[in-house]
Amino acid sequence: MVDGLGPGVITVILHFVDPGRYGILNNTSERVIRGLGLFPELPITASLSARYESVNRVMVQLASALEIDLGQLDSLWWQVPPPDLARPSLPKAGVR
Repeated sequence: MVDGLGPGVITVILHFVDPGRYGILNNTSERVIRGLGLFPELPITASLSARYESVNRVMVQLASALEIDLGQLDSLWWQVPPPDLARPSLPKAGVR
């Protein structure tokens, strides 16, 4: 691996090379895919390329099912709030 050239950067490059074939895998997309229960089960020893290949299949299928392209799917990931922000806390009874 090259310092600073992690999965997020590598998959952005792949996406720009062929936007119809490669989705963008970064912390945000992984969080949402896992949250939806769609992240593929992989051995802990799976390489980055094996992991990306499996997750990319999920992203391609999901984009197709939603009738959007992979760039739009990436934009969609960013609209999903982190779990801590997804459920606003309600005021306690008697507190105004």
